[in-house]
Amino acid sequence: MKSLREQFTLEEMLDKTLSSYCNRKESFEKMIAHLKTIDNPLIVETGCNRSTDNWAGDGMSTIIFDKYINEYSGELHSVDIDPRHVNLATSLVSNKTTVHCSDSVAWLWNFNKLGRKIDLLYLDSFDYDGSNGLSMQHHMYELTAALPSLKNGTMIAVDDHFGNHGKGELVKRFMEHIGTPLLHNGYQLIWQWLGVV
Repeated sequence: MKSLREQFTLEEMLDKTLSSYCNRKESFEKMIAHLKTIDNPLIVETGCNRSTDNWAGDGMSTIIFDKYINEYSGELHSVDIDPRHVNLATSLVSNKTTVHCSDSVAWLWNFNKLGRKIDLLYLDSFDYDGSNGLSMQHHMYELTAALPSLKNGTMIAVDDHFGNHGKGELVKRFMEHIGTPLLHNGYQLIWQWLGVV
């Protein structure tokens, strides 16, 4: 049986992320366009694929990024705390992608020790629950942990945004405070790091 990477073109995958209640296609296109400007880009993602066919719901970003690096170039590291998700995602991606089972904040902090710089940081862990701010807080922790691995031009994206609330709301407020312009404001939020660190 063909893998998901073999079943669909990259454009077909992006088309599948567009639904009546969320539009990830336009923001994924911005991320892909950014990656195409970089030779052998390093992509780091928090929260890996946890299903085989939930394009509109989860976005299937791990599969999309794995498809990209196989068609063009690059390296993908995805981190998730749930071993079931890690095992599933690992079974769906190529050997160019590494899926790590770990707390994302701790993993990002330790990743800094490698001295590598991230080209695309995609934050999508810890499901959003509008009744409290734990998910927003967690994504702010992730960004903070990753700061030493960012460089001038790093693209940062956070999934699951709903107008004035969602996973990226605290990240959004932080970016406003430090003057980092918002490049995309939709179901996903996107910024380009200006090299403050």
